[in-house]
Amino acid sequence: MSAVNIIKSLKLQKEIDNYIISTDIDKYAPGLHLADKYFISPPVKMKNEYIDFLFDLVRRYKISAIFPCFSNEISIISEYSQDFHKLGAKTLLPHIDIVNLCNDKFRSSEFVKSLQIPIPKIVNNPTKADLPVFSKMLSGSSSSGAVLIEDEFQLKSFMLDNRMRLYQEYIDGIEYTV
Repeated sequence: MSAVNIIKSLKLQKEIDNYIISTDIDKYAPGLHLADKYFISPPVKMKNEYIDFLFDLVRRYKISAIFPCFSNEISIISEYSQDFHKLGAKTLLPHIDIVNLCNDKFRSSEFVKSLQIPIPKIVNNPTKADLPVFSKMLSGSSSSGAVLIEDEFQLKSFMLDNRMRLYQEYIDGIEYTV
């Protein structure tokens, strides 16, 4: 829903005239139908086709600002930020190094800890004695793959999974997502 919120905010403000062009791989995405013009894009995982598609739109429609919403889009557009700037489009994103830091949950946890902000303890190679633990994919978004592991059978199953995971002590309470 972040695209919807961005488009609504841009339309509400009256200081800067705008013409909103939206893209998505899903023709039913709500953000497409709020824009002045929309296009169906190649999937982000087809990186070369996707970035060429965006470069073409920027050239053709003289796009001056790009607001990516999806985490994989943010990485790619940040990586090509200088190329977009040369075409006249500002990318409202941090430097690719910061994006990469934020996309790696272990590195971002270590960074936050270095700022002396309390975080759940990272548990390397958790055992039955560490249960319960909270586990999430090292990279990804939308809480994909996040799970509370409460028993030894679950733990062994996740430890055998070849995907890269982060394990942390479980802290009970109300979750606040920013």
